[in-house]
Amino acid sequence: MAREGVLGAWSRLNLVTRIVIGLVLAVVVALVTRHFGGGAEGWDAVIERTGALPAGWPSDVMAAAVLLGDLFVGALKAVAPVPVLVLVMAAIAQHEHGTETNIRPIPVLYLVGTFAAALVAVAASFMFPSNLSLEGVKHATEVAPGGIGMVLKDVLMKLVSNPIKALLEANYIGIPAGAFCWGCRSVMPASTRGRCSTTQPRPCPRWCVS
Repeated sequence: MAREGVLGAWSRLNLVTRIVIGLVLAVVVALVTRHFGGGAEGWDAVIERTGALPAGWPSDVMAAAVLLGDLFVGALKAVAPVPVLVLVMAAIAQHEHGTETNIRPIPVLYLVGTFAAALVAVAASFMFPSNLSLEGVKHATEVAPGGIGMVLKDVLMKLVSNPIKALLEANYIGIPAGAFCWGCRSVMPASTRGRCSTTQPRPCPRWCVS
């Protein structure tokens, strides 16, 4: 009964509450592992001396966290692109001219949220400095962007990427662009046929019939 009560209470929570609970639990697990994982010597001292995570349960916890993170990212990349493509394309295809869409606040909220996330990340990096060791950097083949021009070029190239390739690579810039084009293409023939049918006896042009 207790288990059903916990599962029932969890199922009644909305998505945002579940995300917040997951984030809080992740932070608690990370802090507890860091505080108690190093033993008497301390977490930072063990890493500095051995160059690796403390052996035992701390390394197991970190390995499990990495595995869960990889599974989540992989599942998100596998599931999310297709619904995004279908939803955007269906929304554009079913839109009626003159109907209020209430979509204007969405780009503003997206830009504000992205800027706020970047600002919080920069502030946290200065408040809690940490060392990040990257493995395999010497064997990396891709070159980091050298300026804003290269970043904008990369964004534009993703925007005009092949929709099938964008789906396979989970390119969330190219997917909405392709869905927008397909949605507009599915709307135009129906609207043109309707206009042609109301202008009799003038014959419809060949491109309208086809």
